[in-house]
Amino acid sequence: MSHVEGLNTKTIVVGVDVHKYSHTAVAIDCFGQELGEHEFSNDYLVEFVTWLNSLGLRENLLVALEDVNGYGCHIVKYLANEKIIMRYVPGILTERHRKQSIHREKSDRVDALRVAKVILTNYEETLPAKESIANQNERTVATSLDFFLVEREV
Repeated sequence: MSHVEGLNTKTIVVGVDVHKYSHTAVAIDCFGQELGEHEFSNDYLVEFVTWLNSLGLRENLLVALEDVNGYGCHIVKYLANEKIIMRYVPGILTERHRKQSIHREKSDRVDALRVAKVILTNYEETLPAKESIANQNERTVATSLDFFLVEREV
């Protein structure tokens, strides 16, 4: 499998705004021009991959997600099994992008577009998504610790 090393003129970036029940994806080319939008849920990841494949050659695809450990963990696992290249975009970068924009409104489509555009402007500040996923034991410990801390605050 060939993978995208950085970005090139054939790269198609798909930004995903991740939520608990539904997700919004926006695809852009290397110049930031929108190529399409897709809404999906974790129950329809097969259809999401079909949509991704319709955008172009898989080796040119790069999926960018802001939340890879929370609501996005199912997407990351599925796309990793499909050998789709992913990047984790820290939330602070999309927030900075929103504050610097003349259009500061929030919507799922606009947020997904911002996640994609962060890849174009701040690629070196993002991480491979699969490397940032906590393993099951780490998530269990973190969840237990969060519960313990919340209980102690009460």
